[in-house]
Amino acid sequence: DEDLRVLMIRTVAEMLDRREDLAEVRDHDLGITGQADFTVTAKPAQEMKLYCPLEIQAEPQIYETDWDAPYEDDLEVIPASCACGCEDEINAAIEKYSEPEEKHRGLMVYYDANSPVNEKVVSAFPSVEVRNGELTGVLTCRLTEPLTESEMAEFQDWWSGQASDGWGEGYEQQEINTDEFGTIYVSFWNSSDSWQIEAEMTDMTDTAD
Repeated sequence: DEDLRVLMIRTVAEMLDRREDLAEVRDHDLGITGQADFTVTAKPAQEMKLYCPLEIQAEPQIYETDWDAPYEDDLEVIPASCACGCEDEINAAIEKYSEPEEKHRGLMVYYDANSPVNEKVVSAFPSVEVRNGELTGVLTCRLTEPLTESEMAEFQDWWSGQASDGWGEGYEQQEINTDEFGTIYVSFWNSSDSWQIEAEMTDMTDTAD
């Protein structure tokens, strides 16, 4: 039915038009076979990465002949420079820990819906990556437009809270099995003065085909 086809096209166009990463969606019916039924114009996109130091601890290896072994409740600190080989195992554990509703926007599904930041930051996914010879925590964000200075401060404060008391507090309690260190625990936050967030921006339009 032609009327139903047109209605479906317009409905899809309206749904796309509500997406925050699209600048414009126009529906048009030229009556030409193979002709697109609507045109989508994407907004210029940026990628922002927020880096932070990790605290990595491992359950101690206990041997029957090791009389000086630590108590089972003690954890051994693993330097970030020594844990680079655990990158894939930790990221697999992060993916397993994620909730179904985080599939498209990551942790942004928990952001204040009334904030302009929530409109500009399309998605934010935590992971780890090797940077400058150390395993580092990273929040990879996709933006429709740059954040203002005050919005950046708001967003970094939010991520600091997620790393310490929100998402990160739950994740640091998850056991991660590794080939190199056995069972480890990874925290995206610590209380030392050295903990800080470093932002790095990439213009995705420069890398697009």
